[in-house]
Order: sequence, then C-alpha cells, then structure tokens
Amino acid sequence: MRAKAVLSRFLLVTGAVAMSLAVAEIGLRLDARSPRASVGDLRSRLEASRRAAPEPRSSGRKVSLKGLVQPSPFPDVVYELKPRLDGVFVGGRFRTNSWGFRGPEVELRKPPGTFRIVGIGDSMMFGWGVHQEEIYLARLQRRLAGRAAGGRAFEVLNLAVPGYNTWMEVESLAAKGLAFEPDLVILHFYGNDFGVPRFMQPPAAPDEESRWQLVELVERAFGREPAETSEPRPLLPSDLAGPRAHLAVEAREHHQYMVGRDPFRQAMERLAVLAREEGIAVVVLLLREADPAAVELVREAVSDGDFHLLDPTGRFLDYLRSIGKDESAWEETFQLSSRDRHPNTLGHSLLADALLEFLDGHELIPAAAPASETHAVRPP
Repeated sequence: MRAKAVLSRFLLVTGAVAMSLAVAEIGLRLDARSPRASVGDLRSRLEASRRAAPEPRSSGRKVSLKGLVQPSPFPDVVYELKPRLDGVFVGGRFRTNSWGFRGPEVELRKPPGTFRIVGIGDSMMFGWGVHQEEIYLARLQRRLAGRAAGGRAFEVLNLAVPGYNTWMEVESLAAKGLAFEPDLVILHFYGNDFGVPRFMQPPAAPDEESRWQLVELVERAFGREPAETSEPRPLLPSDLAGPRAHLAVEAREHHQYMVGRDPFRQAMERLAVLAREEGIAVVVLLLREADPAAVELVREAVSDGDFHLLDPTGRFLDYLRSIGKDESAWEETFQLSSRDRHPNTLGHSLLADALLEFLDGHELIPAAAPASETHAVRPP
C-alpha cells in the first residue's frame, strides 16, 4: 500500500514537472516567433557581438560567432572580425591581428622587396574549425617563406570572414585590403556567395530547428553558446515560408543590392577595375562547385576580368585514387564532417599545394630561389 502511495506521488511529481517543462518550451517558442526582430535588429546583434567577451577555458578562450565579429565602419562590408582576439573558434585555435585579420601582425606599409598576397573569401578561406597554422593561406605563407633570399620576402594576408558573399569580399578589399599594397589577390568562391549571410538575417523560427529552446536557454545561463557546426548560410527559398517569412523577405529586400547573380557580376566587374588600376593579378579559387550555372557564371567573370581560374578538384580526386578510394569518400576525407562541408586539415594542405603549384606555373609570383624544394601532398 505504501509502495503504491510512493509510486503515485512520484508519477504526480513527474507529470507536473513534465507539464511545466512543456509549458515553458511552448512559451519560449511563441516568444521566438514574435515579430519584434527586424533588419534594424542586425545592428543590435552586431553591437551585442562587439561587447561579448571570450569565454574563459583552461585550454584557450572559446569564442562563438557572436563575439567573433563587430559592426564595420564601411556600410557595404556590414560586419568584420574583431581585432586582437586569441582563442578557440569551432574547435580551431585562432587569433586576429590589430587590423582584424586572421593571422599574425603585419605593417600597413609594405616593406621593400616584399611580395604581398591578399585573400578575400568567407569561412572556407577563413579556416572554419581549423587551427591557425593549418589554414591554407598560412600554409602558403610558410611554403613561400622558404624562398626568401637576397632581401626578397613574401606575406600572405587573410581578409576572409565567415558568411561574406562576393559583394562584401570585394568591398572589403576596396575598403581595407588595397591599403596593404597587394601584388596578388586570391578570391575563394563558394556556391552560397550569391546570398545574404545568415548572420545578417533574423534568427530561424524554432520549428525549423531540431534543438529545444529550453536547452539553449540553460546553455546560455551557464555561459555557453549553442554548438556551431556550419557557416551561417545564405537565405534560401525555404526561409520564405513560415511564421518569420516577412522578416526573411525584409532581410533580402534590405540587402537586395548585394544578393543574386547580377550583383555578383557587378562585384566581379568592380574587382576587375580595381585590379587594373592597381596592377594586381587576381586568382579565383573554385573547388568542387556542384551548380553548373554558378560555374559558368564564375568562368564568365574570370574571362571578362582577365583573371586566373584555379579549380583544384582534380588534385583532390587524384589524392583519393592514390589511397585507393573514389569520389564517394570526399566527405570523410576532406571535410570536417558529413554535415560540415568546410575543409579539414588535409583539405587545407591540398589547397595550399595546389595554389603554390598554380602560382608558380602561371608565373604569378617571383621565381623560387635555387634550392631543392618539393611540395608534395602533405598529410595533416
């Protein structure tokens, strides 16, 4: 009898707790659906990110996307990396210099005899989830450093920022990168570069997410941000349905001038003008782009701008064949995970090798100093 009473009270308490949690979850979801967010909310989110401090960690200071960026003084750049950060982002050690670029300090004025390369791109070039020294531009810097001789030097600057589209990348080069007197620009194109960065859109409606709102609330209460597994994606047609459709439309309309294929063409045309005026060579990097229309558009822009196009997909496939695998093993071999398409350490190593070989083959950088150098595929 007593056991029945205990069981009854246990079930009663459990039911009450479950009901309370359900009511709280419903309340949080209804609150998240409210129409208070707007394009103006982007400014408040950027300000909140600017004020956010890295989270202390025994092995480094953890930084989420909120906290990595701040508002940019250049309207078409919108947001940029915060300067002088040193920590861990999506599992990868990173640091930014006083200019807000990922990488070591660099002087604004180019030292005599220095050949400067500036990279513009999004999280693919930034090195999402990869340690500072493993990203392909950092690897390229080390490969070129071995060629320094007779007062000649090489510097590689990484201006890439997660989420940037092509319009923002070119604007970033014009507003900031050209001041560093680059001799060569590398633009990394990815298929989402026609869209609005996810960070510039209203938060997703909760029924579009798999996570519980209560879990995220508890995580934030203990100073943790929800796990980040992929770059903020561009606005997709599926975002134009559901309770926040009006906010998605507002975000698209507000940034319409930089969204779509015509703005991409305009950005590439502007890049061509800047390159001609400054006497800069431009290499466009295109890796395994699945959309034939996007590939054709990039090829047209490369031809019209008198740029150089590097597609290292063949090198990646050759590597797979060398280890007895085929293209079906691409994700497990070159990506961070099956859900995260960003290149892993091996992917960045192959990109660095492909870049150096391409730059040498097209005589886009000063010739190597006489030395027995090899640039074979390096394992991670």
